[in-house]
Amino acid sequence: MFCFAALRANIARKLSAVVLSGRRDDGAAGLYFIKARGGVAIVQDPHEALAPNMPRSALEMVDIDFCLPVRQIADVLVQLVNGKAANITEPRNEGTNMDGEQAPVHPTSEPAGDQIPVSCPDCNGPLYEVKHGELALFECFLGHRFSPENLSEQHAEALERALWTAIRKLKERMVLHERLVDRRRSKGEEELLKRLEESLTTAKKDLELLREILDRI
Repeated sequence: MFCFAALRANIARKLSAVVLSGRRDDGAAGLYFIKARGGVAIVQDPHEALAPNMPRSALEMVDIDFCLPVRQIADVLVQLVNGKAANITEPRNEGTNMDGEQAPVHPTSEPAGDQIPVSCPDCNGPLYEVKHGELALFECFLGHRFSPENLSEQHAEALERALWTAIRKLKERMVLHERLVDRRRSKGEEELLKRLEESLTTAKKDLELLREILDRI
């Protein structure tokens, strides 16, 4: 019988992950999982990185094999491909997860963590905080995964999209009410005309407020 677990373990031990310059912290998550399964973790020296946040976060969260300037990383990758640079750490057992506990054969649909009162920015599903050692990630039912900084940025983008949708709907409402005001009216529509004009005034104020909020995000 073919063993897929053994195949995954063999592939993982041949992987090398490199984290370079970046302003977010999400690179540490992928590096963590590759390293935990026996891969090689390489990080650019933060002191030479144009944006040091990502390599610095990786150094704090992951047991790194190599922390090098960019020019030296290429040489190390060539050595790894040729088998001349060995992985300096032993991989975890394939049957264990990031915390050293027995991993389930079939993962559950619900992430193994505490649900937080925030929806997933990608699918609006429930979001869970899952910790792997010192690494904290946020996951949903569909498998969308975010680091803390990445979640904050993705949530801001989702909020911006929602505000733009609200602005578009307000503009549509203003156009609709302006046309209703300008059309020929019967004698019994004076009260409706008054409500439409009040609605137009309110919509203009709400539109200005939404634009101010967008400018602050």
